[in-house]
Amino acid sequence: MRTASVRRNVRWWTLAAGLLVIASQGIDVLAETWPSRTTRLIVPFPAGGGIDALARLLAARLSDAVGQPVVVENHPGAAGNRGSELVAKAAPDGYTLIVGANSMTINPALPGTRAPDPLRAFMPVTKLVTIPVVVAVTPSFEARTLEELLALARKAPRRLAYANQGIGTTSHMAATLLALRAGVEFLQIPYNGPGSVVKDVITGEIPIVFSSTGTTAPFVRSGQLRALAVTGSRRSSALPDVPTVAESGFPGFEVSSWYGVLAPAGTPPEIVGRLHGELVRILALPDVREMLARQGMYPIGNTPAQFAAEISADVERWSRVVREARIGVD
Repeated sequence: MRTASVRRNVRWWTLAAGLLVIASQGIDVLAETWPSRTTRLIVPFPAGGGIDALARLLAARLSDAVGQPVVVENHPGAAGNRGSELVAKAAPDGYTLIVGANSMTINPALPGTRAPDPLRAFMPVTKLVTIPVVVAVTPSFEARTLEELLALARKAPRRLAYANQGIGTTSHMAATLLALRAGVEFLQIPYNGPGSVVKDVITGEIPIVFSSTGTTAPFVRSGQLRALAVTGSRRSSALPDVPTVAESGFPGFEVSSWYGVLAPAGTPPEIVGRLHGELVRILALPDVREMLARQGMYPIGNTPAQFAAEISADVERWSRVVREARIGVD
């Protein structure tokens, strides 16, 4: 009896080992032949925004580099979760990728949301760019510096309204973190996306806006908004005269959006390595860097391991901020 059982176990392990060899050979062949057909680049937000423009630029250059079509597909909805879920469930073969944003690290912490776990569902390829948030006011507003704005907020808790790009967005989290650091309370007015967020601030209906550089910089340059600070670690090339929040009395303060490319978990490292190399090369092209600078984007191009570590740190950071600020979703 025992001998028969041992024989069965040996046969089972022999079969399992054989299947593992076959599977590993299949992965090797897949990695060697990638790409042999069209690759989908999923953007989890509507067409027309900064992330969409970046994705389309990359898709065109990547198509030329790999010799196969790379097409952008927009799958907006649920604060980016719809597109993220699509990629998380896709085959890990390199033919479905996502140009994700740092909302992927914020959404899992928000009560009532369903978001893929970015630490388990994806294989990071590279962080493409970072984009700071701008703190700006309507030109008639009395505060001319961030310090003056915060002083007014302390005198009138939850009275000073600010517009942002929606609950759980980077602009919302930047305002929340600044309020926690400064010991103030703003009145949040969330908008549905970047296109409409500055409209009521320009007219003076709402005095303050927290929004991305790409959204606000044109209005600052035209005099329709006055920028008080940017939330990045350094001044923005799009608004070089505007100080950072760190320069304005909050050392170490840094909040930026990021866009990056990720693949489904389990994607062969050879494919990830090929993608990483091509994307980093594209980010270094002079005309690409010029376009990014116009949009207030900083090119990054870090390694998959570095990107994974930053995603992990972001998840921990935003989970803590959501708890401290008691952010909820109705």
